[in-house]
Amino acid sequence: MRPHDDRGRTATRRAPFENPRGVSAIRRSGQYAYVIVRFGGSASGGEEVRVFAHLADAGISLNLLKLFPGGMAFVVEEGDSSETAEIIRRLEHEASVVPSVAMVCIEAANMRGMHGVMNRIAAALLAERIEIYQVGDAP
Repeated sequence: MRPHDDRGRTATRRAPFENPRGVSAIRRSGQYAYVIVRFGGSASGGEEVRVFAHLADAGISLNLLKLFPGGMAFVVEEGDSSETAEIIRRLEHEASVVPSVAMVCIEAANMRGMHGVMNRIAAALLAERIEIYQVGDAP
């Protein structure tokens, strides 16, 4: 719906300070693995920090980190997935690895207030039988 002025006329031009809206780029990157960590029964709190420290010491970088009660999930370079799982198991936690995942970055400007954008993106991916493991956004 377009805005109307006090005479009922429809605005047809963008204000000079308004940025264009919509998707400007779509990028697929990398060969990644999705790692799900479930903390063992002996977990005493602060397990996330222990996992972070051990993975950092091994030079393993994490992306799309998600914390949840009793565990966490994140993405690592696929070549680091076996070492990541082994480190987690040495810490007495369970590690599940989903290999061969990609990150898709959709760049869009001025999308605040546009409803249903993620729905359309998810529907397009799912129509192609592309499983979605995690979604994130940034302001």
